[in-house]
Amino acid sequence: GPPTRRRPLAVLVSALVLAAAGGGRNPGPVPLLIVLLLGVVTVLLIRNMSGRIKRLPPSFPDQEPADQPPSAPEGRPPGQRAPEDEPPAR
Repeated sequence: GPPTRRRPLAVLVSALVLAAAGGGRNPGPVPLLIVLLLGVVTVLLIRNMSGRIKRLPPSFPDQEPADQPPSAPEGRPPGQRAPEDEPPAR
């Protein structure tokens, strides 16, 4: 069949896993480095996302309050489509 395109990250992770397996010997420092790197990345990701969430405004200007049901655009009942939304006749 045609050759498939491989993802560089998947190839890197596969190579690291194979290198970490070691063929039944002591694992060595590679698995420890992988686990420590994943831990550091996770901590940095959590800190970044926490900071972004704290900077969000309490509400957005185009958003309706949560205790009110959403209103239909142009005064139509909810679920009714606008004429321009209908597919063309064949």
